Amino acid sequence: MELEVGALFSSYQAFASALAEYQKKNFVHFWMKSSRTIVGARKKGIKRFVKDELQFYEITCCCIHGGRIHKSRSCGIRPQQRTQKFGCPAALKVVVSKDGQHLEIKDAVHEHNHPKNEATYRQMLKQKRILNNRGEDDAEENTPAKQKRKRIKSFLNRPEVVELLHNHSSAEATVSSTTNELVEEITTSTIEALATEVQMNGGIMDVLVDEGDNLTGIFYQDPYMCKAFTCFPEVVFVETICRSEQTKPFYLISAEDSNSDIAVIAVLFCASESGEMLSALFQRLSFHCGDGALLRTKLVMTDRDFSGREVLKGVFRNAKHVLSLSRVLRTFKKDITVNRMSLLASERQTVLETLQRMCYVQHEDQYHLLLEELECIGNAKLTSYFYDNWHDIRHEWVQGLQKDTVAFVNRANTRVEHISNRIAGVITKYRNVGEMFKYLIILTNSLQQERDQRILSALLRQPAYPT
Repeated sequence: MELEVGALFSSYQAFASALAEYQKKNFVHFWMKSSRTIVGARKKGIKRFVKDELQFYEITCCCIHGGRIHKSRSCGIRPQQRTQKFGCPAALKVVVSKDGQHLEIKDAVHEHNHPKNEATYRQMLKQKRILNNRGEDDAEENTPAKQKRKRIKSFLNRPEVVELLHNHSSAEATVSSTTNELVEEITTSTIEALATEVQMNGGIMDVLVDEGDNLTGIFYQDPYMCKAFTCFPEVVFVETICRSEQTKPFYLISAEDSNSDIAVIAVLFCASESGEMLSALFQRLSFHCGDGALLRTKLVMTDRDFSGREVLKGVFRNAKHVLSLSRVLRTFKKDITVNRMSLLASERQTVLETLQRMCYVQHEDQYHLLLEELECIGNAKLTSYFYDNWHDIRHEWVQGLQKDTVAFVNRANTRVEHISNRIAGVITKYRNVGEMFKYLIILTNSLQQERDQRILSALLRQPAYPT
């Protein structure tokens, strides 16, 4: 039912249901600014008949962004505060009808002075509580601990496992092989189920296998990521996550949006870091997002330890490839040590200061002067290390030699490291690739909601200046 002037409701519950449906349909939220109950009206002297099911004699509902003007009583000592009250005129006035049998809409204003869409509606605090309460039971049943117990019970209830447990002579070897088969089965089934679920939701999850049907790589991208890269492909960050002997590397590809915020645009899993495999995975960006987005990329920022830098130069052909300044300085401190370079502590400090000044020189001549100072130290290991690893790629890490690079004031990938650390915290908890991606998808959805919340807070909250 539309909430227009003259609409009648037989009870307050009927009006509340109609209002809830109206809010959900139009992506708005109303609050009860003022009201008077039937009991209160009778105490004020109302004598006429009013049906008790109506509960209220009059109600005034206003948009959550209006209804009253916020007056700050601050003295200006605290940081600038913001409010969501900025005078939205939308309101509903409901009174008891003349016959006392219905609630009637006396006045209605449906014009709003703020954006109305599903994103803003879902971020409202009351709506978020409703969504969270609906998912509490499912979330409790889907916790990692309960899922693990279910898998263990399912495995132990298998007839072949029960028979093996009674056969003590060959139990150890056979149970071990059966357990490995179970792990492989869970891994394969989980990945296939996840890929199907992602595709049903409009996302992309490409599973790459070799000739022996062995898993070699996974490319994951949801519709939100694809749209973010298509709209803002100018700056791309590539970060390696969890490269170790126990864990195969994950690659995080992210971009900078119009709000200078970091948006994840793809997550890659690679069983081997060969150039052919990395090229096959990164080329999926071109396949799913189009060559146009890749050709519009102006800057690609990586780390020197990333083994696929040459692959990226073939994928992002029009982009300038640079190294993160914070990572460069961190690598200098890690590689140049007293024991590795046979340096004194004072010499090491001098070398690090010289290298740091190199990062900020403005001309090639200044760079070569500092290089001569480095050579004057007379340490063969240090000189060989610098020429082998840094001299030939100086245009990728010396700031003054990147004047023709459109970097949008991006010198380091510190913001990307924050996201990669959160992803690493999820990945390192699980050894099963399927389980990793399952909770990785949950985390990426959470990151997207956090970005939306920051944007909507800026749009729907105005500064509250002290009076």
